[in-house]
Amino acid sequence: MQEHPAAPAASHVESSAVPLPPNDRFLRIDDLVHLTGMGKTWITDRVRRGEFPSPIKMGHSAVWQESAVRVWMAQQIAKSQRKNVA
Repeated sequence: MQEHPAAPAASHVESSAVPLPPNDRFLRIDDLVHLTGMGKTWITDRVRRGEFPSPIKMGHSAVWQESAVRVWMAQQIAKSQRKNVA
């Protein structure tokens, strides 16, 4: 019988990691343009103003958590609907 080595401990993963929604993924700026329909400059301006989810820095790259962007989109829709009712 062949023994399988023990799986290496995931010591590099923080124990306080935030649980992710199922099927969540990271998006790059081109993915955001496609998902939101907004341009790169519009997105980066809103990030700078704190009006759009901040990217997560991964080395020299910046990525966005898809679920955070979708929550932001839902909030924008809700704001628009409230304005149209008033």
